[in-house]
This record gives sequence, structure tokens and C-alpha cells, in this order.
Amino acid sequence: MKFLKHFATFTKFKEFDQVTHFRLKNSIIVAFTMGLLSPVIITLKGTFMLVWVIAMFGILGNLAVKTNDYLSTLGLDKIYKLGVIFHLVIILVTTVYFFNPLYMIYLDSFFLIVDIAIFSTYSILLNNYIADFYPTKMKEFQIIRNSSWADGYLLGLGVSALVTYFFSLSGAIYLFVLCELLFTLWLFKNWRFYEADHRN
Repeated sequence: MKFLKHFATFTKFKEFDQVTHFRLKNSIIVAFTMGLLSPVIITLKGTFMLVWVIAMFGILGNLAVKTNDYLSTLGLDKIYKLGVIFHLVIILVTTVYFFNPLYMIYLDSFFLIVDIAIFSTYSILLNNYIADFYPTKMKEFQIIRNSSWADGYLLGLGVSALVTYFFSLSGAIYLFVLCELLFTLWLFKNWRFYEADHRN
């Protein structure tokens, strides 16, 4: 039973304020979709990319973190909306696979740099939010966030393994696009979430 409880950290999300609750729900979905796609991306990079090219994209991805200082001035609401639009871009980029996997993996690698810039800034702003308004919850939040992220990612990897084993690589991509599309619709539904003050 303790093992099962460990994999049900999402039940503890309601212990946090609305903003952090919203963040944790979104985070576990992102972790799941990343788990779905990451084995596919690794396979395609190994097939279509030279090692030095992969390394160069890795360097650019790490340099993208340097934009946090600038992007954070946009504020939480604008960064969130940029993130929602970015999810649409990711859906479009992923569907390129069905026309040309080579183009898809290069586009994905490029937009991963943008992903790091946007979502690392988003994470910083939300951490600042907790530190400012709910400092006593920070430790508990970090534990729950890491645990729930691991749960979502493990589930995504497991589903990806089953789909690619019993069906195909394309099956995992179809499933990713479907999940990402539903998630993006959810994000659009909450387009104005950060315009309101959700503090208790």
C-alpha cells in the first residue's frame, strides 16, 4: 500500500494554493508526454544526427538558460501564454515526422532550445511566487513536484515502450500528438488563469 501511495502524489496537489495546484497538474501531464516522446527522439537523433551536431544543440540548449533574466521581465501571465503557443508549435513540428523524419528531428532539436528558454523562466517565476507568498510550503512543494514529475515520466516511458513494442514508432507519435492536442486545449481553456489573483 505504501508503494501505491508513493505513486499517487497527485492526490496531494489540493494541499497547495490554486496557482501551485494548477502548476503541478500541468507538470505531471508534461512529464507524461515527454516520457511518451523522448525514446522516439533518442532513436531519431541516433539515426539522423552526427554526434557533434547533437552536442551543438546541447550547447545551445544550455545557453538558452541565459535568457531567463530577460524573459522573466515579461511576467508570469505572458510567459504562460508564450508556453501555450509553444505547445501548438510542438504539435506542428511533431507531425512533420509523417512527411519527413529528418526535418522533424532537426526542427524538434531547434525548438527544444526555445522550450528550455520559456519553461525554465516559467519555473523560476512560479518558484518565486511560492517563495514570496507561501514560503513554508516550499520544501513540501519541491518533494511533491519531483515525485509527481517522476510518476508522470515513468508512466509516459512505460506507455511508449508498450506502444512501440506492440505497434510502431509512429504509434507513439500519434499518441503524443493526441495527448499534446488535448493538453493544449486545456491550456487554452485557462488562457487567462494568471490574469487573476489566486492567492488564498
